[in-house]
Amino acid sequence: MERNETPAAEAAGLCKAFGSGSSRTEVFKDFSFSLPRGAFEAVMGASGSGKSTLLHLLSGFVSADSGTVRVGGQDVTAMSDAAATRFRRRHVGMVFQSYNLVETINVADNVALPVRLDRRKPDMQRLAALLDKLGLAGKERRLPHELSGGERQRVAIARALFAGPDVVFADEPTGNLDAGATRKICDMLRLMHEDGGRTAILLVTHDPVVAAAADRVHVLRDGVVAESFDTRHDPVLVASRYMETEK
Repeated sequence: MERNETPAAEAAGLCKAFGSGSSRTEVFKDFSFSLPRGAFEAVMGASGSGKSTLLHLLSGFVSADSGTVRVGGQDVTAMSDAAATRFRRRHVGMVFQSYNLVETINVADNVALPVRLDRRKPDMQRLAALLDKLGLAGKERRLPHELSGGERQRVAIARALFAGPDVVFADEPTGNLDAGATRKICDMLRLMHEDGGRTAILLVTHDPVVAAAADRVHVLRDGVVAESFDTRHDPVLVASRYMETEK
């Protein structure tokens, strides 16, 4: 895949700590990371390794103490809160473990919501095509509570991809799903990545099966990347390399 020289997302000299005094916890110190445009990569790590914090820093939901975060070449850390919110609606897609759908509106309106909040007219033909690719055709008017967990997560993926963002950040997207639904979501993520062109995906997970959907894995330990490796889309390989890193 040909990749633009400008990364989809990158962090340079990133520092982040929580708490103060004796309860202060330093998560990142002078941390750097780069996600190439069009890449599909995953971050793994033990609880407390900083993997979800990294996603929240890169997306601008959490502010760094120091350092720079750029998405699509634009400095997110230099933006006001209002500007960062507008920027995320246009350039960043988010997929959460808990789906974060609006329960009172239907599937189509949930997918189109970020575009409408940005005061733009949604392309309904693109929306219909996206739902069809994700196996949700005919369910446009259903409310979230009328869907299975796997279907709800597919709606969340459609919402994240709908605006054609530079990058999609997925934080434990299969954490609430059974094994069958997890495999379907992994297949859908790969399909959407292959069709997505310029959109990069960065996935946080503890599950080797999910991580193997990505092309490359970065293992975080104590706030640093302890190892990076290609997955070959082999869950056994991912599990083995991850366990070696965690010894």
